[in-house]
Amino acid sequence: MTPTGPQNATQMLLLLLLLIVLALVFVGLVYVSYRHPVLATPLLVAIGGAGLLMVVIGFVISQL
Repeated sequence: MTPTGPQNATQMLLLLLLLIVLALVFVGLVYVSYRHPVLATPLLVAIGGAGLLMVVIGFVISQL
């Protein structure tokens, strides 16, 4: 049975919030690695961090 009404709206808002947080973390990693290139190659760090965050979020969503 698919959820309807407020429950479905809440799930969509939570998904939107997760996407916004993911984008914010990705941009933050790009900024930090760009401003401090000693840390690592900027794009590699950002992609790795965002990929790890997506895996964790995917695992949490699959457990719901």
